[in-house]
Amino acid sequence: MKNTLKYQDETDRAIGLSGMAIAMYAYDGEHYVTALSLDNDLGEGVELAPEFYIINSPRISAKIVWHSQLKLYELTSAMLLANAMSRAYIGQSRAIDSSRAHTLKQLCYSRGRQMCELDEDEVESIYAKTYNFLDQLFTHSTVATVTRSIADNLVRNRHLSGTEISDLLNRLR
Repeated sequence: MKNTLKYQDETDRAIGLSGMAIAMYAYDGEHYVTALSLDNDLGEGVELAPEFYIINSPRISAKIVWHSQLKLYELTSAMLLANAMSRAYIGQSRAIDSSRAHTLKQLCYSRGRQMCELDEDEVESIYAKTYNFLDQLFTHSTVATVTRSIADNLVRNRHLSGTEISDLLNRLR
């Protein structure tokens, strides 16, 4: 079976990583993004601060842990969808094909059940809300311009620090 999420080339990957950074910005999580790098292994192109990841401690209540996991699920789902949307809408000037959309939905469903023990209706609600928001975001012309700018800088420099990313994202304010 063909891998529907595989990057076509380095520019495609840079656009996807840029989309992920923009999603973190849109979801008030830009402070977690410490760098973007094309030289990192696949799946590690977005470098995240240690506090992004939940720290399990017996001193933290189960309710707080669950809410932290839910927020992490929402952010990782947004990054996954943003990667695909930015690559399709901005990099290829087309909608996400049905095979890729199905794969993305299945990944989000699986993660929701695994990370937060969400039922299908809860996952569908979060998925639909995230998908619709990001669909509007990545079809906006200013977002497309900023995504291309981040991607171009990333291809040229191979690595962007959190400060450099923030400077480029400031155009969205």
